[in-house]
Amino acid sequence: MVFSREYLKALADRIEIMGIPHYSGMFLWGLSTLWMVGKARFCAKVELMKSLGWSKVDFLTAFRTNLIFLTVFEAKLREKMDFFVKIASCKPSKRAKKPTLRMYSLEKRLLPWYHVVQILKLKRLYNGKSRVWSVMYRFEKRFMEDFILCHRKKALI
Repeated sequence: MVFSREYLKALADRIEIMGIPHYSGMFLWGLSTLWMVGKARFCAKVELMKSLGWSKVDFLTAFRTNLIFLTVFEAKLREKMDFFVKIASCKPSKRAKKPTLRMYSLEKRLLPWYHVVQILKLKRLYNGKSRVWSVMYRFEKRFMEDFILCHRKKALI
C-alpha cells in the first residue's frame, strides 16, 4: 500500500502531538498503530476509555507507554476495565499508567490470580500488604512460589 507524503506527515504530526517524539523508538510503532487503527477507531477508543473513567491525559499516557492497547477489541477493554475498577477496586487512572496488566488475559491470568489471592485472604494466609493488582505483575514462577506452593497444604484444610 502506498501513502501520500501528506498522509504520512499528518500521522507523524499526530504522534508527536501525543507526546512521542520522532527520534523515539516508539515513533515507528506509533505510525503503524495509528495507520492500522485508523482515525475513526482511534476516536472511538478515546471515547470508550473516557466512558470507563479515563481522562484525555490518562489516554495519552497509556498511548505513550503501550500503543498496542489500541488494537484490542472494545469489548475486551471494557471487560478488563470493569474487572480492574469494579472487582479489583483499582482507580481507572492507575491502569493508564501501568499498561502491562491491560494486555494480560482476563480468563487465563487476571481472574484466576485474583481468586487465589481472595481465597488466601479468607483463610488468613495472605496479609494483603500488596494491592491485588500489584500481585498480578509478578512472573508466573514467582506468583506460584509466593501464593500457591507455600500455602498448598494450609489452603486445603
